Amino acid sequence: SDEEDYQKVQNSLLKNNFADTFNVWQDPDGVIWCLDGKRRHTILNRMIAEGKKIPDKLPAIFVDARDKQHAAELVLVYSSEFGRI
Repeated sequence: SDEEDYQKVQNSLLKNNFADTFNVWQDPDGVIWCLDGKRRHTILNRMIAEGKKIPDKLPAIFVDARDKQHAAELVLVYSSEFGRI
């Protein structure tokens, strides 16, 4: 369930800090777009709403993409299960 997922991710974040990075792309105007991590983003926002302390900066890897469309294509690569272990 969504509540179970929330509790698992929240517990992991509180115990292990932020062990996984976001993949991001910076457009020519300097706007940073998150290419993955939607679920983590939603959970972090909920934790903030509940008064939990979240770091001001989170780890990210900047991805090189030609443009917004190419960055959007990379979202599919990052969210695919091709690399599933």
